[in-house]
Amino acid sequence: MDQPTPTASALAGARSLLASIDHAGRRRLDAEGRLGLVSEVVALGRQVEALRVVLIAEADRAKAAETARGTSMKTLLAVSSKVTAAEAASWVYGGQEVTAHPLVAQ
Repeated sequence: MDQPTPTASALAGARSLLASIDHAGRRRLDAEGRLGLVSEVVALGRQVEALRVVLIAEADRAKAAETARGTSMKTLLAVSSKVTAAEAASWVYGGQEVTAHPLVAQ
């Protein structure tokens, strides 16, 4: 079995891979090919969303924002992610709910 990839390395690799996409190459796709890509990107988005929820919850539980930046996780997310305070709060509370169930978080 392959060794798990450290989270930071996996995220950097994913960003790099996404930046290397040949967008012009999609011009040759037929309808089924395009729908296949839509399905794949939706599935990928769900995986990324789930990871975001877990990482935010872990950082919040560890008081990382308070320790490193002297502010709450909600405030840090609102400012750094350029989202509303309500959306940042929903990310934090959503993460708390998910990670309260270890099997779901995994």
